[in-house]
Amino acid sequence: MAGHDKNHIYVVYKEEDNSFDLVNGTTKTINSPKVKNKKHVQLIKNLPEDVKSKIKDIDDLDDNLIEEVIACYNSYLDSKQ
Repeated sequence: MAGHDKNHIYVVYKEEDNSFDLVNGTTKTINSPKVKNKKHVQLIKNLPEDVKSKIKDIDDLDDNLIEEVIACYNSYLDSKQ
């Protein structure tokens, strides 16, 4: 929500008790996720259907698909403006 990660989109890959493992497919990959405290993360709850359709199962996620999902969401945001 603030700091150098403000306005960056990440996918929540794993949830722990008080933290999320966040990935973006490029700088933060599945093998080296960014760990953030839950209170420092703003979740996007209403995803567009075309973004949801790309994520069928968490087990199918890889870094390339995560990049596609984020690009799809960014395209959706650009079309709204």
